Amino acid sequence: MKQKTNSPVLFNAEDIYKIFFSNNECLIDLDFPMSLLYFLDSIARDDDKIILVNVNQENKLFDEGFVCNGTKQICLDNLKHIYVQKYINMSDNEVISAITNLDCFVDENCKYSNFLADLIVQLESIEQISYEKISEILLLFLGVKIPRQRVHDLFDKKIDEYLSISILELQEKIRDGEINFSGFVHYDEEFLWIKHQPYVRLTLLDAKNKLIIEDSVIPREFFTKEFIKEFLENSLKNLEVKAIITDGYRAYASIIDDLGFNHQRCTFHAMKNLMDKLIKKHNRLNRKIKRLNNEINKIEREIQEISEKYKGLKGRTRKNDTSRQKDNKKKKDLKKKLSSKKAERKELENKLKYDDKFVKKISLIFKSKTEMTARRRFMRLYEKLEELPKEIKGFIKNLSKYLDKAIQHTINRQIPSTNNLIEGFYKTTLPGKIKKIYKTYRGLLIRIRLNDIRWIKRCVIKNKN
Repeated sequence: MKQKTNSPVLFNAEDIYKIFFSNNECLIDLDFPMSLLYFLDSIARDDDKIILVNVNQENKLFDEGFVCNGTKQICLDNLKHIYVQKYINMSDNEVISAITNLDCFVDENCKYSNFLADLIVQLESIEQISYEKISEILLLFLGVKIPRQRVHDLFDKKIDEYLSISILELQEKIRDGEINFSGFVHYDEEFLWIKHQPYVRLTLLDAKNKLIIEDSVIPREFFTKEFIKEFLENSLKNLEVKAIITDGYRAYASIIDDLGFNHQRCTFHAMKNLMDKLIKKHNRLNRKIKRLNNEINKIEREIQEISEKYKGLKGRTRKNDTSRQKDNKKKKDLKKKLSSKKAERKELENKLKYDDKFVKKISLIFKSKTEMTARRRFMRLYEKLEELPKEIKGFIKNLSKYLDKAIQHTINRQIPSTNNLIEGFYKTTLPGKIKKIYKTYRGLLIRIRLNDIRWIKRCVIKNKN
């Protein structure tokens, strides 16, 4: 009885084998998808040959009087059944031989195909993967076993070409997509290590289209105020800059003012600086509250135990009932102590609420929709400066020195209020877990370039489309 199937044709392993192999041979042109070559090698039998033929070369050889003259086995990607076609020409008493030209398929003196080298680069471009793991992936999916060192060699040989081609392709897509400079720029630095030596990554990012304007890595000893100024000046030369968004590093203000650019300080970092000052105080208060809660619970249990002991007894306590008299006195003292503890807890909670009230008011300054509203909210707090908690008082005094730069986003709503985009860029393109693993400057730079390319593909071009 025939097996029912939804497919018009039912293939078994033998049928598939016969599609490709005849008389133990399978002839493959070089434009055949390389990924299928691994499949053919896996279904080939012991004496089978997968013969690679360069059809264009073969036609020319036949025109010149060459004929086929057997095959020659080659070592390609450690596959077991790969051969090339041999040719011979015996005209004019001279024997001339030739074999399939694989120049477009595999580099000279290399036993691994360009397809495999490109695949290794593409795998590494997606995520930071060890060469050992790439070797395991190739073995799992292609059945090809390649030593870790050879994976590294193939990657190192192909990566520069891949980066050059990818960058040119992206530049063309950016031009075709008319992705232009918006004028609003994020700037920040990231500290890295190569063999325990500190380096600094300096980045400029377009705030609107997320395009990378500049992304450089320098040794830590070169990172000075003068270098930052030179970096910004050269990177933004001939560009119409409307505003630069930075965190709160003090040197930025004078640098950006000297360059004549509008400056927005990150409000997220400003609030973070405030909370960093308050966190120690709040942690201390919360620990005291937690301790008081435990003490209050313990006192309430003791009061409950005494009440349960004399449950059901009514009227005044007899003078000769000394045990109950003592318990009544103890209960009275416990209630007094409980009241005191609760009052102390309430006072601590009010301190937290008092701080939180001013934190919310400061946050409203940065969330204001107009410059006038932001300044008015600030002045309300500044006028009560002496009444404010110590930490908030210090923050307001400091904020008064750079208020203009903290509320530029209320003047021009196109200016982002925070530098969070570039923070996210750093976490995406070079996560903290891999910041310290690189042993060479080239290795670090390659990883950054690969992730920069991925960022542009996913966040710039894809969003534009």
